[in-house]
Amino acid sequence: MSVQGLQGQPEAPGSAAIFTDGHIVDFPRLDLDQMSAAAAHWRMEQVQWGKGRLEASLKGIHTASLQLGLSGRSTGFFAHGDVPRDSIMLAVLLRADHDFRYRGLLAQPADIFTLRHGEEFEISTRRDSGIVTVAIDETLLERCFRSILGEPLGHWRQHELLRMAQPRIAAFLPRFLAQCLEMGIGAIQGGDSAKLAWLERSVITALVRSTGRPDIQASRAGRWHQAKFAEEYLRAHVDQPISLPDLCEAVGVNERTLFLGFRERYGLSPKAYLKRLRLNHARRELLNATPETTVTSVATQWCFFQLGQFSAEYRSLFGERPRDTLRNALGGRPAAAIERVNAPEARSKSRTRE
Repeated sequence: MSVQGLQGQPEAPGSAAIFTDGHIVDFPRLDLDQMSAAAAHWRMEQVQWGKGRLEASLKGIHTASLQLGLSGRSTGFFAHGDVPRDSIMLAVLLRADHDFRYRGLLAQPADIFTLRHGEEFEISTRRDSGIVTVAIDETLLERCFRSILGEPLGHWRQHELLRMAQPRIAAFLPRFLAQCLEMGIGAIQGGDSAKLAWLERSVITALVRSTGRPDIQASRAGRWHQAKFAEEYLRAHVDQPISLPDLCEAVGVNERTLFLGFRERYGLSPKAYLKRLRLNHARRELLNATPETTVTSVATQWCFFQLGQFSAEYRSLFGERPRDTLRNALGGRPAAAIERVNAPEARSKSRTRE
C-alpha cells in the first residue's frame, strides 16, 4: 500500500491545477469505505451488493489537469457521489459486464460514461468489476474536443453514455488506458515530466477520438477544396516540421474533415502524403548530388531524423537504397569516396560536370 505526492496539502493560492501534480495512489487491498476515502478529490459512498467477501483495489496517478485511475471490486456494489471539481469524468469498463448500470442505464462494453462536476453519479453491478476512470480539467477537454472534432463538448454530452466510434476500440481503449497508468507511475517515480506530459496528451486524445462519429458537416466539394488548400500548405512548408493540429489550424477545419477530404482527393492521409512529398524531394537532392552531399544531410534537410527508417521508406518507394542513388549520381564511386566531403579532386570533377 503506498501513497506518493502531496495529497491532503492545500493548493497554492491562484493555482490553475485542479489535481496534485505528480501524485500516485496504489492500494492493492481495501474495503469499500477505505476506497472511498482514498479516492482523492472525489465524494463517494459505496455499499456491497454482491454475495461473498468483497476486496477492492485502487491505483491512480495525477497530473495537474488529469486524474487517471483503475479500480477493482471482487463482487457487486452500489456507489454514488460526485466527481472532482471543475472536471469531467470519462470512464470505461475494463472488461465486459452485462449487469453494469450507470445512472440507471444498462452499460455496454463499447460505452464511455460521462459526468460533469455537480451531477451525481450512480453505478451498480452484481458481479466483480474493473473500471478505468479519467477525470479531466473541463477547460482542457473542451479545447481538445473543438480541436480534434470541430465541435463544442456540449454536443457530445447530450447522452450520459457515449458509444465508441468503432467496435474494435472497445477492446483497445481500456487496455491502452491501463498501460498509460503504469507508464505514468514509472514517469512520476523517475521524475520524467516530459513523458508524463506526453501521457496526459495521449490519454485525452485517445478518449476524444474514441467518441468520434462520421463528420457530416462538410460537403464532398467543400472537403475537396479544403484538402487542396492543405496540400498547398504542405508543399509550401515541406522542409519544416508540421503537426496535424498546425495543419488543421492553417486550413480552418477539424482533423476528421481534413483526413476524409485528403483520402477522397489524394487517396492518402495528410501525414502519408507529406512523407511521400519529402521522399521525392530527398530523391531529387540525391540525384543532383555534389561530392559534399551525404545521405544524412539530405535526410535531415527533409525532416527525416531516424536514418534507418528513412532508408527503409525510401527503398520501399523507389526500389533502391538512398546511398545507391547517391553513388550512381556521383558516377559509381564507392561509398567511402562519397562521404569524403573535403576531397578536392571530387569537387573539381563536380564543377567540371556542372
